[in-house]
Amino acid sequence: MVKPLEVFQLVIQYICLMSTFYWALKLIYQDNQLLIVLSKNASHDYLTGLLNQRMYEADFHRQLKIARQQATPLSLVAFDIDYFKEINDHHGHVAGNQVLVEVSTALKRVSQGYQSDSRLYRLVARNLT
Repeated sequence: MVKPLEVFQLVIQYICLMSTFYWALKLIYQDNQLLIVLSKNASHDYLTGLLNQRMYEADFHRQLKIARQQATPLSLVAFDIDYFKEINDHHGHVAGNQVLVEVSTALKRVSQGYQSDSRLYRLVARNLT
C-alpha cells in the first residue's frame, strides 16, 4: 500500500517537473522570438524597413545565377534621391529621415501592385564626393 507521504512527494516531484518543463519551453520560445528580431535587424534597414546592403549582395548574386541557369530576364531598378544632402544640410537629419521613410513607403505601396517577387533595398552610397 502507498503511504500518503509518498503520494505527496510524487505529486510535488511531478509539479516540479512540469514547472521546469514549462519554463524551459518558455525560454525556448523567447529565444526563438529574439532570433527572429535579430535576423530582421541583420537583414533590414532600421529606418525604412527595406532590405539592406548585405541582403542586396546575397540576393543579387543568387538571382543572377538563377536567371543565367534558366535563361530568364532579370531586372534591376535603382534610383537616387536628388539633392538629398541638401535636404539634410538645410532641414536637418530628422527631415532627411522622414523623406527616406516616405519614399520607401511609396515604393512598398507601388511594388505591391505588381505580381512579382520584387524586393526593395536601401543602399547607402559611400565615398561619392
